[in-house]
Amino acid sequence: MSTALPHRKHDQRRGAIAVIAAIFIPVLIGLLAFAIDCGYRLRNRADLQRAADAAALAAVRDLIPDSDGNQDFAAVQDTAQQYADENIGDVEGFVVLGADIETGRYDPETIYSEVTLLNDGIHDTVRVTLRRDSAANGKVPLFFAGIFGLVESEVSATATAVLQKASLIEPGVGILPVTIPEDEWLSADPGDMWNVYGDGKVTGG
Repeated sequence: MSTALPHRKHDQRRGAIAVIAAIFIPVLIGLLAFAIDCGYRLRNRADLQRAADAAALAAVRDLIPDSDGNQDFAAVQDTAQQYADENIGDVEGFVVLGADIETGRYDPETIYSEVTLLNDGIHDTVRVTLRRDSAANGKVPLFFAGIFGLVESEVSATATAVLQKASLIEPGVGILPVTIPEDEWLSADPGDMWNVYGDGKVTGG
């Protein structure tokens, strides 16, 4: 009788471990699945953000008015689409919706928050939104979240670029005038450095 008790305790311990494992293994698998899918979703959002940044920065340059003061908004749309497509990564035929390429004049009161675009005056701002959802490009597929009934996820990113205006130089500001003889300028090689000293002396080469 005394020799059977340790054996019974060993069986009980093994049974308790099996019960704990049966409870926690599915939880661990669920956490692992969540981490993988969450990481994949974040990577796709980072790809969208990078492409949106590139598209907005490239497209805003097309807002510079021509000599007649006209702005080519069609060029803005084309450039945003081109740069988004070139920077999006592994998504073939990426589509940027026309409504997701916005132009306007930014409201200085909102430049450090949710930028408000005004439609009057010369447009100086481009806002580009890239999306992977039911409206365009398809949702991001998930690997393991299907266990919980989630097979895909919507992802989007937005970037805003503003044309910086030159700062006004007030009258009386001490600006050092610099003049270089034309023959010296024309004889200089590309990349030559010019030094301007406090006494007005200029040296090149």
